[in-house]
Amino acid sequence: MTFRTRIAIDPISRNAMPYLTNPHRLHGAIMKMFSPAPHGQSGEQRVLWRVDSFATSTWLYVVSTEEPSTEVFHKEAGLRHLMPETQDYSRILKQVKQGGTYGFRLTANTMKAAVDIGSANAKRPELTRGKRVPIIHDEQKVQWLQRQSSTHGFSILESAEHGPMVRIGPSGNRRFKRNNSMVTLHSTQFDGTLRVDDIEAFRTALVSGIGRGKAYGLGLMSLTPVSI
Repeated sequence: MTFRTRIAIDPISRNAMPYLTNPHRLHGAIMKMFSPAPHGQSGEQRVLWRVDSFATSTWLYVVSTEEPSTEVFHKEAGLRHLMPETQDYSRILKQVKQGGTYGFRLTANTMKAAVDIGSANAKRPELTRGKRVPIIHDEQKVQWLQRQSSTHGFSILESAEHGPMVRIGPSGNRRFKRNNSMVTLHSTQFDGTLRVDDIEAFRTALVSGIGRGKAYGLGLMSLTPVSI
């Protein structure tokens, strides 16, 4: 069984600020909502999460294979008058149909492997084999999403006038401290319209996430029905 949980965070709370500014710390708090993973297994693979900030509210969304215990986190960082909500996500997944069209939101880690430019690396040491660099231009970000869609069972709808039906939202680097080192992830919010081409692959993507950085609030896609 899979669960989807929504928690309203109090963005002006002193207790909530460390979580909202450090994905590693928020990841740790989320993992405390679940029982420890069996020996030899990574609990990180069980959980996707994302924080959405609006003009008047901030929400934490969690998708997990175990029902979370949200009481401690809600008491520490949540809005007291809005209780956390947990749904059976498996039932929602069954409502997603082959060929269906849906609005979506995805905040993803939009980075790519740096090109190996040989001797030019001496001038630009950041471009070395194995190094990952942010995708900066919006057009390239859309291309990245289209490549992801081809392996995750969906396609981005296009209009004759405007091309891919996707809008680039807030983007930027997420820099935070993990243990004794600094981590940098480049995130991009995508909002758009998709069609489901491979229902099984798509349902897997909704549960397992898209792209890298899943432990730090990236890769969770959410859907809304649309009429085309």
